[in-house]
Amino acid sequence: MNKKISVEDALKRGINMIIYPSLILMLVLFCLFFLFCLPYKNTDIIWLLLTFVPILIPAIYYLVVTPKWLVWAFENVRNVHELKKLAIYHQLIYKDESFWNKLLIWSGEDKEKWNKLQSKFLIEDEPYFEYDFSIPFEVNIKLEKSSVYLNLFFSALMLIIGFYKLYNENYWSGGFFIILCIFTISQNYKSVLDNKVYIKINNFGIQSINTPFYSWSEVSNENIYFNKQSPYLYFEHPNGVERLYIKDLSNSYSEIMKFLRVYRTRYQQNHNLKN
Repeated sequence: MNKKISVEDALKRGINMIIYPSLILMLVLFCLFFLFCLPYKNTDIIWLLLTFVPILIPAIYYLVVTPKWLVWAFENVRNVHELKKLAIYHQLIYKDESFWNKLLIWSGEDKEKWNKLQSKFLIEDEPYFEYDFSIPFEVNIKLEKSSVYLNLFFSALMLIIGFYKLYNENYWSGGFFIILCIFTISQNYKSVLDNKVYIKINNFGIQSINTPFYSWSEVSNENIYFNKQSPYLYFEHPNGVERLYIKDLSNSYSEIMKFLRVYRTRYQQNHNLKN
């Protein structure tokens, strides 16, 4: 291995190499086939192609390109266990038992390389020591509200449409839009008022909304794990274990993982401790 590639860089390359091209290819093919099929409105087989082909071709692209990324990424990244976990989360790859893995289209050379790379999974990942002086002394992580505001914006639009429908005596559709608006607002208004700190992390320790503040000397095995594509913060403390789902928080799982590493490293450095 000539150059060490970080897990984050490998994931970014995978997303740019697999996910984005697949989505763009699907969108372009749908548009092209739709324009092509317009003159054949009454031909069922043509419209079947409109649905089938734009999905099939990106799927073939995925099956061909994914093995190329797998070999490059796992050959150049040291912490392959973390890479695999996050690649599954980003849907770059699937779990070992998935049917999709059996459909991947491998070249003979890539398959041979991949089989040799399996020995890297017998070695534990290296611990992280991360220094980033741009991160402040303390971060307070709250509920993410941009999606809430977006939902409320669309609720306002639905309310306007509802009253417009009522004004034009379309009572059923107008009532539907107003009821939908009221339901959406009822589901989101509490989040707008929620200013609680869900996670506090600093040079001295960590606290979640469910736990008191603990020094880093009292905390162990802090990490981000995934349960059915939902990330959660995990750490062990003197009174038990904390598991806090973080999908709806203001910082992404990768940012929170970085905070854990940076603040743990700072604490160890300040106290002359080894991992």
